[in-house]
This record gives sequence, structure tokens and C-alpha cells, in this order.
Amino acid sequence: MNLPKDLEDIYSKAMQKVERGKQAKDAHHLLLWLLYAYEPLNMFQVREVVAINVHKQTVKNNKGMKLRLDAIVDSSLVIIGSDNVAQFAHASVKEFLIKYNMSAQVKNMLDINRQLADDMIAQACIIYIIHVADRKEKKNGFEELPLWDYACQNWLLHARCIEEKQQASPLESLTKRY
Repeated sequence: MNLPKDLEDIYSKAMQKVERGKQAKDAHHLLLWLLYAYEPLNMFQVREVVAINVHKQTVKNNKGMKLRLDAIVDSSLVIIGSDNVAQFAHASVKEFLIKYNMSAQVKNMLDINRQLADDMIAQACIIYIIHVADRKEKKNGFEELPLWDYACQNWLLHARCIEEKQQASPLESLTKRY
């Protein structure tokens, strides 16, 4: 058995495991949120984030499902802290993900960059808002919608970052549709 040489080796192996995992898309989505969201996410918000499929523009019904973060992403990368907030296991994880995104070491791994994150998060927020607006049963108002406040308050901030870079994005067609 080969022991990791250093933290970078640990994180590289964890990222390779994530990429090969059944929930690689969910893990990628979550890592982008944790890196570039304007606020920390609690475990209930993480469950909502993982339920959003940006490509299909849908939100899975995950009510009553227990979040198994360890099934999505390796615990050497992300943990739920004692305050129920999802966070990187160590500050060096964030540095690793940003610094080594373009290196040969992680060349074939998930693409992690600010522009992609802003685009994906803005789309996810809009999809979530539309999903909530379309829901038939709004029994308890917005209390049971952990991502609602974030989505309403921040989707435009993320969208503006894309607009400033003048990039074509699925976000444009999504916002024009509604």
C-alpha cells in the first residue's frame, strides 16, 4: 500500500475517486458551490444543491432523504462542521482545487473555475426559483426551502459575472424563457 506523500497527493487521490464515482456530477456541482457561493451552505442547502440538475433544468424531489455527503465527495475534501455548515476539510483543499485545476496532475479531472461556477450557480438558482414557483403545494410558505433565500438574493450576482465576461451561456436562454 502506498501512503500519500503530502496533502496534494491526498487531495489528488480524493479527486480521482470523486471523478470515477457514481455521483461525479453531484460532486462537481457541490465543489463549485463550496468554492464560489457568496455564503456558506448548511447541510439542508447542500441537499437542495445536489437535487438540482442544471443540464436537464430539473429539481429532484429529495424530501425526507438523508444527505450522505460521504457518498458524493471524499471526506478528505468536504465535511459538515459542528455548526451543520458544509466546508472544505482544510483550508488547503480550496487552495489545491484552485491552484491545481490546470496542472498536469489533475488535467483529466473535473473542471473547476470561477466562470463555470458562476454560470452553473446562476442557472441552478433560477431553476430552483422556477421549480418552487411551479410547485402546487406551498403549505408552509418558504420555510421548507433552504436554498430559496440564497437563490433569490444571489442569482443575479452570479449572472453578472458571466455577463461581464461576455460569454455565451445556457443561462441567457434560461433567463429569456421566463
